[in-house]
Amino acid sequence: MDEPKQPDQQTPQRTSGRKQQAGLAACALVLLAILVFLIVKLIQGPPDVTAGMKHPPRAAVETLSPAAAPSEEAEKTEPAQTEDTQAASTAAPPAADAPSQTGSPTLQLPTFPAENLTQRLLLPLTLAESWLKTEDRLYFEEPAADKRVPDATVDLMCLGDNLMHSTVLKAGENGDGTYDFHNLYRYIRDEVQATDLACINQETIFINDPKEYTNYPIFGGPVDVGAALADTGFDIITQATNHCYDKFSRGIQDTMAFWRKYPEITVVGIHDSEADAEVLRVVECKGIRIAILNYTYGTNMGIPRDDWEIDFLDKEKCAADIARAKQISDIVLVFPHWGFENQFTPNAEQREWGQFFADQGVGAIIGCHPHSLQPLEILTGADGNQVPVFWSMGNFISHMLGNQNMLGGMARLTIGKDRWGAYITGCELVPTMCYGTEASGKWEFYGMRLTDYTDEMAANHYVEHTSVQEMWDLYHQIVGEDD
Repeated sequence: MDEPKQPDQQTPQRTSGRKQQAGLAACALVLLAILVFLIVKLIQGPPDVTAGMKHPPRAAVETLSPAAAPSEEAEKTEPAQTEDTQAASTAAPPAADAPSQTGSPTLQLPTFPAENLTQRLLLPLTLAESWLKTEDRLYFEEPAADKRVPDATVDLMCLGDNLMHSTVLKAGENGDGTYDFHNLYRYIRDEVQATDLACINQETIFINDPKEYTNYPIFGGPVDVGAALADTGFDIITQATNHCYDKFSRGIQDTMAFWRKYPEITVVGIHDSEADAEVLRVVECKGIRIAILNYTYGTNMGIPRDDWEIDFLDKEKCAADIARAKQISDIVLVFPHWGFENQFTPNAEQREWGQFFADQGVGAIIGCHPHSLQPLEILTGADGNQVPVFWSMGNFISHMLGNQNMLGGMARLTIGKDRWGAYITGCELVPTMCYGTEASGKWEFYGMRLTDYTDEMAANHYVEHTSVQEMWDLYHQIVGEDD
């Protein structure tokens, strides 16, 4: 271990000590002069705390101003009061002898007799305490959306219709009366499992009795489809479609009985009891609570006697659901089943509903039903809120006959949350492709990103005009992008 270093014997210790004492004395004199200066200034009166501020709090200006009240002309130029500033006024009301304030965050300055030296000396501490107690002060106002930095984010992917035609059911047959549909999702499985939340629209209903498995126009299929979706890793299943009542109430009961075996999966749009219909679904991920609402324009086999079995598009109901959902979640997502089939653009009714949802303050809208892709658009709500709407995700799996029915979409959204709430930080529409072939002697169907679709697959596709280039051209035509 090294010896402690000894002072240099040649250093004049006495001289060094005197220099240190002189330096300390000089510092003490400087501090005393500053203290005297501050006392004199405080005796003269409170400093103008708003001098030099780019946006001084209006209450501070009015309190220090000799004017008794703002002029009528000044009142006309004041900004309108917002809900945030109303909340701040409730939390920290002005003093009884202060003029009524609206608009800006308030900073209350104390009043006391000029001769009270003690209170003047304590003025800086009083101002600091008042600033700390002001909840909605200038530096903590909600910034513009592009300036917000989330504390947590959730990635969400949503796929289009999972449509079980009879040939798709054949693709899942094992030859012994059982089914396995896991192969349909082999190309998308890794992405589903890597994403925080994954959603798919289950277009057709499940039925327990194999004798009732049926094809278009009245669908019914095995619960094994649901088992494959669960094992693939989907977290959210939307079931409110025009085909959800194809097997009447029994189909809804069988479907919900199956999904109850997977409590970790959120199923929306249909209900097996009135009590279940009263429960709004909220998914919590990374501390962000996301309400999921799903509605259909109607059903092909009439309206159920108990209308609570299916969530229909009804403005009074939807508005009430959204209002309730806002109370128990950080953000609300709506999945409407709407529009005309085989159309690449939203119709007037879709646009009316889309604007309605935006005006209600939902975070995003993800649509299905047309069986063809429609573009992503940003709507502006009544409060100026920006709402992405995916008009239609098209099909993910189906045995329809046109190339437009093979092209689908994946809605990808990032939901962020900060101290002001949850919001959409980013969104994109990713093209998907349904590949179907009977080249091996047995039907095969696969859903995938369009980027995973190959020329070799295209050569064996049962639908014409489905080359890689033709499908990309169709995608760019729909979304309005150049190659």
